[in-house]
Amino acid sequence: MEFLGEIPPLFGETNINLFIPLSNPCSMGRIRKARGIKASSRMSREKLLENAEVLAEHPEKLLPVCSNECTLCILAGLKEKLKAVSAVSDSKSKLKWKMLFGNKFVKAYAGFLTIRFSDSLAVLAAVKLPFGTYSFAMRGSAPKELQLAVQHFDEPMCKALAYLGFAKKGYFFLVADDVYCMGRELKIPEAFKKRLLKELGYKLVEKEGTLTCGHDTPALVVRLKNTDFAVRVCGRCASGEINLLSRLTERILGRNIDRLFRVAFAPSYACRSRCRDCILKEFYDEEVEKNYKVGRRSDATTLQDYAKRFEEGLRRGGRQVYVVGDKCFGADAEKFATEIASNEEEKKILLKALEGTGGAVVLKEASFGKFLEAIWTERGKDILALVSSGEIAERLYDEEAKNPVEILRKAKHEFERAKVLKLLPEFRKLPPLAKFIHEIAVEYLVSGKGAAVSAITGRKLEDTKMRTVAFAFLVNFGVENAHSWQFSNEEKELGKSLGGYVSELLASRGENYRQALNKILKFSGSGEEAV
Repeated sequence: MEFLGEIPPLFGETNINLFIPLSNPCSMGRIRKARGIKASSRMSREKLLENAEVLAEHPEKLLPVCSNECTLCILAGLKEKLKAVSAVSDSKSKLKWKMLFGNKFVKAYAGFLTIRFSDSLAVLAAVKLPFGTYSFAMRGSAPKELQLAVQHFDEPMCKALAYLGFAKKGYFFLVADDVYCMGRELKIPEAFKKRLLKELGYKLVEKEGTLTCGHDTPALVVRLKNTDFAVRVCGRCASGEINLLSRLTERILGRNIDRLFRVAFAPSYACRSRCRDCILKEFYDEEVEKNYKVGRRSDATTLQDYAKRFEEGLRRGGRQVYVVGDKCFGADAEKFATEIASNEEEKKILLKALEGTGGAVVLKEASFGKFLEAIWTERGKDILALVSSGEIAERLYDEEAKNPVEILRKAKHEFERAKVLKLLPEFRKLPPLAKFIHEIAVEYLVSGKGAAVSAITGRKLEDTKMRTVAFAFLVNFGVENAHSWQFSNEEKELGKSLGGYVSELLASRGENYRQALNKILKFSGSGEEAV
């Protein structure tokens, strides 16, 4: 019969991390009890016997690869004890003595070497670990995880189990070929860096100690404190399925590993100004880091969280700084406005609006509309007053407006229309055709030819006389050819004859405007009169 034993979590007791994702922060502890056995296969027996012969001659293979020049080696005592066991490896009785009175590691090592004198390895214990199922020969009273680690010393994941106790004193790294020891100093071995380049899930290169995707855009940075080692992944590359810190630490054995890493946001902007002191530096937020470290957020979502907090921090900071996309203009409002505005009028509004804006303005794209949205709550009413009057601004301002550009256009149009109407006579009554002519003329005087053409083509022309006058306006605006197919030959001929009267109307003011309007009504044959 076969038993698959499980290693219970001891993270709360030892506070040691080993190859377990942060979403399930439990480290591998001791195998409490092996309650079953299984018949050993020939392959299992031969592999264990071969490993025992190797260790009898080379006890150093049980040790991790030394990757640091430590003044005092944390494994110095263990090395000597293993050599002492190897020296008596040909004596079954002396090995059994070591099994009884050595330390835990020595007991496991000596017990394993005794299988070379056994007549049979008919049965083996089996244990299921997160990284596979393994068989081992139970010999003596040494902890089962140590026996497993010694007997499978050639597999780094198993070998690491032997150093759970030592992880209270030092740091160990699991690489494909072995376990690497850095002693009491947490530094990243070169062999481990090479492994990370292949296994972190991103296409990375190493630059001055940093593993980076190479893109010069805002990025998530996972940094080992007090060293030059870091991993940097930008927003374009960050995955919603990966937690970098988890993948970094899941093969590091040591105390409080995640506390030794700092997770931060690295803004990256093309500089378009000359500032004495740049404030767009690496940014850290304790709450965002905490959510990331416990595995609640991926790289992509954490980067989004950080970008949001970073922008909020800039706006609350009180220092003027203007950012558009991946460009920073510092406090240079002129350059910022030039980047966003599509014409001089927009630029003028931008510069006036910025005069009363405190803190930062951060835009995703160079858009006048996005700029208005960003400062509308703070400066919307003042911006409306720039293109209209205080009364119009007060009436049209809506703090929660979805389209500030449209409200700005409406305020400006209303203000300009009021100014135009002051120059024209007041009418007590306007018949339908007269009202149509007056509306088109006012739209032209307020917003120009394009708006007037749109006002004509965007409405239903009710009769022949209205269509004739409409064509007269199109002739005056020089766009009659583009719309001639909509009119009859008679309407076009009469419309052309009225073109001169339309020009007179658009150039007139006061009572002259009334007279010009009545001329058009008279010669169009409508019989109406504007009074």
